[in-house]
Amino acid sequence: MDEIPFSSERKRMTTVHRSDQDSFGVICKGAPEAVLQSDLITPDDAARRGETLKRAQEWASEGYRVLAVSAGDRGAEAAQGWERGPALLGLVAILAPPRPAATETIAARRAAGVTPVLVTGDHPLTAEAVARQLGIAAAGAGGDRSTAAGRNGGRPDGGAGVSLVRPLSRKSTPSSPTNGPGMWWP
Repeated sequence: MDEIPFSSERKRMTTVHRSDQDSFGVICKGAPEAVLQSDLITPDDAARRGETLKRAQEWASEGYRVLAVSAGDRGAEAAQGWERGPALLGLVAILAPPRPAATETIAARRAAGVTPVLVTGDHPLTAEAVARQLGIAAAGAGGDRSTAAGRNGGRPDGGAGVSLVRPLSRKSTPSSPTNGPGMWWP
């Protein structure tokens, strides 16, 4: 019924779907820091914001693209503020590993005197992890964020080779060993 499109400034998108004549379902997905803005989420979600963002940063530092998803039912009076108040459903971690030949190609270019640069729309922590995997940034050096930095905070790269990692049980807790990258409900 309505859509607030993704933009690199907003770092999220929202869709609105008619549930019945007087109510609408609102779904928002995007960069965790954008979806979890304090003026958009419920008070319960605001209390867990730090824990949720910490989990998202952990996954991003392992090379995952992380999205937060929120949803809620709204009445027609909310048309001017669809994004305010949906409840956080959880986080989704997506792994898009570098192509197998990429590391060798980068090493060969470096040996020829070319300085490789990673340009991406991913979160800076995700970009840094990928840069380490490819040998662009040194492991443990914190990465050179001038060459391994995300520019648009979580914008997908077109989806080539993207695979969704295993979903987790809603009964998982953030500290359980089964609650690794995949899906996480706070």
